[in-house]
Amino acid sequence: MGSDRRIVVTHESHVTHRDPNLRHPEKPQRRPRFYYGWTIVAVVGMVGFSHTAETLPILSVFLKPITDEFGWTRSAYVGSIAVGTAVGSLMAIYVGPKLDKLGARWILVGSFAVLASTFFLMSWVQNLWEFYTLQIIGRTVQTGVMSLAITTIVPKWFVAKRGRAVALAGMGNKVGHTFLPWIAQQFVRVLGWRWAYSGLGGMVLLVSMAPAALLLRRRPEDMGLLPDGAEPHDDDPQEGSIGQAGRPIRKQEVSYAARQVLRMRSFYLLTGSFTLFFFINPSVSLHAIPYLTDQGININTAVAVVMVWSSTGVIGSFGSGFLAERFDPRKLMAVQLLLLGAGYYFLLNVSTTPMAFAWGAYYGVVQSGIFTLQQIIVANYYGRETLGAVRGIMWPVQALANAVGPMAAALVFDITGAYVIIFNAFIVIAFMAAALVFMARPPRAQLRVEAVQAT
Repeated sequence: MGSDRRIVVTHESHVTHRDPNLRHPEKPQRRPRFYYGWTIVAVVGMVGFSHTAETLPILSVFLKPITDEFGWTRSAYVGSIAVGTAVGSLMAIYVGPKLDKLGARWILVGSFAVLASTFFLMSWVQNLWEFYTLQIIGRTVQTGVMSLAITTIVPKWFVAKRGRAVALAGMGNKVGHTFLPWIAQQFVRVLGWRWAYSGLGGMVLLVSMAPAALLLRRRPEDMGLLPDGAEPHDDDPQEGSIGQAGRPIRKQEVSYAARQVLRMRSFYLLTGSFTLFFFINPSVSLHAIPYLTDQGININTAVAVVMVWSSTGVIGSFGSGFLAERFDPRKLMAVQLLLLGAGYYFLLNVSTTPMAFAWGAYYGVVQSGIFTLQQIIVANYYGRETLGAVRGIMWPVQALANAVGPMAAALVFDITGAYVIIFNAFIVIAFMAAALVFMARPPRAQLRVEAVQAT
């Protein structure tokens, strides 16, 4: 590999060799009956629940009330989200390696404190510059720190059971997207959008900060554990082997240095596919409620449709997580992106309440599975030791697409008075994303527990 030298070492010595400042993991002992990784899954679920408070389905609830009160255009409203997302994308480059070295625990605690503060202050907004300041701060923290951290925590604790663990952790996000838009809408309807923001601020503090501070840990080795709660037997390299008392032997994987990943064709194909997805999916998440109400569907029904797509997302996330342990997740994701494109054609033809609910159920199953598969594919391809750094390199361009897509949809609406042109473009983009991920074949498989160190 040119100037790179491949070093095959045990997992534990790999960590010490790569960063002597890290605490040397304790020698693994006999595993406890309950694996702490499942506690991590539960905490990430709670973190994901509160994290949704600054995501686009919830911001969609506030779009019409705020723009109607102040007389702003939809582009002006979305512009603050776009700028904050863009700033967050740059922050991710710095945050990614820190997540590998320090873990997500205190990084997330600080982020939730900032996010809750922006929600409380949002209830006092009186003009556009105040709104932009707070929204940019909130989106920067949400996209540049929280979204990145959530995707790196669980894959570090699981290898053989990564699919189901990621899917279970993602339930918090699905529950948040299911109920928070409805809760926010009820606050807006009864008390107004300002009280709704204050309520979200209190929820963030109560649900996520304390569990993250008390229970999150960086990786299993810091607690003397191995991924999946496996026993420390290195003499059987086969996946799915069974150790003492029927416990699994750890599944083995390779971790590549970030500079090596940057020379892999698969990295650019995956980044391209993920970026296209992040251009189209957040756009629909933000504009779905306004679009449905423009089609003559009342606001409460439109919010209920969002609840349906979020709740059926549980099916898509679980299904994708378990299927990814048995089939090639790359091919699974390609199929789901094709189905996503078909979903935009479906949306363009929604004109009645039953059609709206049918679309919500379909869209929820399809799009939620893609988020799960993205986490699994990156961890499977490049390993868990440098996952934060790799995701930190990927994330900026994805986050920029996250900012540009909703803004493009808003501009098209402001210019044409409809979403028809942009939604048709989303169909083509989804098919392009499917082609890219299908071509992204994984690095060559290696059968030993290895670490690849660039020197």
